[in-house]
Amino acid sequence: MLSAVVVAYNEARYLSECLRRLTFCDEILVIDLGSQDRSIEIAKGQGARVIQHEWVPFAEKVRGIALEQVKNDWVIFVDPDLYIPTSLGEKLRVLIGNHSDHNLGMVFLPIFTFFGNKPLRFGQKGGRRGYLGVIHRDRVEVPAFLHFQGVQLRDGYFALCLIAADEEVICHYWIDTLREAFIKGHRYLPYEPEKRHALGQTFSWRRMFSELGRDLKMDLRKLAFLEWRAFQVMFFQLWYTYMANITLRRLKRV
Repeated sequence: MLSAVVVAYNEARYLSECLRRLTFCDEILVIDLGSQDRSIEIAKGQGARVIQHEWVPFAEKVRGIALEQVKNDWVIFVDPDLYIPTSLGEKLRVLIGNHSDHNLGMVFLPIFTFFGNKPLRFGQKGGRRGYLGVIHRDRVEVPAFLHFQGVQLRDGYFALCLIAADEEVICHYWIDTLREAFIKGHRYLPYEPEKRHALGQTFSWRRMFSELGRDLKMDLRKLAFLEWRAFQVMFFQLWYTYMANITLRRLKRV
């Protein structure tokens, strides 16, 4: 019924626990991007099927390939730093079983984001949010865009959000320090123009300040200033939004 896809590159720190929690899946496929640590050994030791692929800058680049390789129509995409409670997985299976014949195309799962091993309570990334990670491969368009953006249901299909108790929510161990966030941001920024251009976005100062204002308003509405870690994330997000727009402007000049 359900296949899990995990894209890994030197993820030995998280991978074992991530895979251990995927026992509710009928198949686990790990696509390794040339890891130099024990990622492949760990994946095989956990019973996952491993496909080795040349390095790509972000996981979305190989998700199309993954959809061709899995055995089941329902697929859950799991980053190595996501820990999914087994009870949530079992609820997901029930939900899919009850609605799969009624044009269900994607499922949003509840998630908490962690900063320094503590859940963020405030700000855009704080509190319980929805994670788009479960799709029916024939009912959803999955472009290879950064941050899993551009995913769309095909005509005639719908999405559901899975409701669960707090102890059943996915834990996303995003970063340990603000410096780590900036390192990730610098790694992704070169690919922002490709994504934004494909989504029909063009640079304008008005659009950039509108996007910055929207981000700031959302963080303030979600009380990011009440938590130091959330305030740092707000600062990082504003920086990233600004830089992503500047990279799009540079593309326009070329």
